[in-house]
Amino acid sequence: MKSLARWWNPTFLRKTVFGGLALTTILAVAVGFAPAATVYAQGPTPTTTPAPQPNTAQRYERLKERFEKEKDIASKLESRLEKAQDLIQKVQKLIDWARQHGIDVSKLQAALDRFKAAVDRAQADLNDAKAVLTIHAGFDDNGNVTNPAQARNTVQKAGEDLKDAVQTLRGASQDLRTAFEGVRSQVQGLKGQGQGGAGGSGSGSGSSSGGSGSGSQGTSS
Repeated sequence: MKSLARWWNPTFLRKTVFGGLALTTILAVAVGFAPAATVYAQGPTPTTTPAPQPNTAQRYERLKERFEKEKDIASKLESRLEKAQDLIQKVQKLIDWARQHGIDVSKLQAALDRFKAAVDRAQADLNDAKAVLTIHAGFDDNGNVTNPAQARNTVQKAGEDLKDAVQTLRGASQDLRTAFEGVRSQVQGLKGQGQGGAGGSGSGSGSSSGGSGSGSQGTSS
């Protein structure tokens, strides 16, 4: 059980789950190609020079780039979700360890249960995104655009599913980190008490030895 105590460190959750994958990266991809809102102007429409539009080749290339990026993000998110499952098991062991040592883990257990549910929902969203990317409507097998309207729908739908997965995980993981820190501080206090007790024993031994030494000198005289 002593080995479990080493797991209570500030970077445990961050390194185990989302190390190397910024959640904002996925959100940026998902939002970057969101359809523009239609705005209806009131009154006379001012005369403006329209912004230059990218040509067909550029639009196709952007769609292809986003398609490839979403596939890469889906793969990375799949890996993080697998690690999240491993994390759930480890945190549960830590909870059991802390409970056996008389520490209140009710908030951490509740946070872990919510995290489990969030992981399941995120996995479902990821599965939806992967299904859309696997069908790759509007793209050929090499990722080239064959139908721009379908291709845009593909990356938009997959991006939304990826965004939903990340947003679900982000809130639950933060909640878990906060609860984890609360219990960790109690564990550190428990360690401190143990070290204090050991120190006290050492002092007592020293006093006893000193007393014996004095007694021996008196006898010698």
